[in-house]
Amino acid sequence: MTKIHAHRGASTERPENTMAAFRRAKEMGAYGIEMDVHLLNDGTLAVHHDTDLGRCDNATGRITSFDYNTIRSFSVGEKFSPEYKEERIPYFTELLEFLQKNPIFLNCEIKALEENVDHIAVPVLQMLEAYHMSDKCIISCFHAGVLDEIKEKFPQYKVGWLTDGKMENLQYCIDHHFEAVHPYYEEITPEYVKYAHDHNVMVNVWTVDNEKDIQRMKDCGVDIVISNDVATAQKVLGK
Repeated sequence: MTKIHAHRGASTERPENTMAAFRRAKEMGAYGIEMDVHLLNDGTLAVHHDTDLGRCDNATGRITSFDYNTIRSFSVGEKFSPEYKEERIPYFTELLEFLQKNPIFLNCEIKALEENVDHIAVPVLQMLEAYHMSDKCIISCFHAGVLDEIKEKFPQYKVGWLTDGKMENLQYCIDHHFEAVHPYYEEITPEYVKYAHDHNVMVNVWTVDNEKDIQRMKDCGVDIVISNDVATAQKVLGK
């Protein structure tokens, strides 16, 4: 049965990657939330998608150039709506504390950048370990090498490669014992999903908002639909 992960929280209804969006996803009954974590220049972990501030924030600059105290001063909700002008970029710990009290599955995307690709995995996984999240989450990343590092150092965690729908990338996931592949949905076929499932690999697709596309993914038999529009996904998937 295809399940729903709220992409950056319930981001159609609330500003993305904010506690407001995560709370709303939980209220709506999404099976899981997808979010993004960055390593800042002071070693703290922050929940945010973009590498460069400005699209969602009332600030500019590369996210890794800031420490958390500075970044916390920026609104990350006002551009969405004045109603959310007090929303701030969450600490990763803030989200994890929320999940301890409000259980919902976590799809944690590690944002591995050129300047930190070799040293972001361990602090993220150590934080997840501190909150006993090994059976409550999956780790995703566009850098397969980061996932290889996680499987070596933290084998108790599930990982999924964010990639396209090429069969050679699915085969990489199979050969490297990844639990999932997270491909862009447009290229996915029933044959692709069957091959993945035959090799014990889940198929979790992003980012699917249109009713027709969600229905096609359901018909393909994917495991997870990652969607900005939780309400539409629930309508199509019958949840």
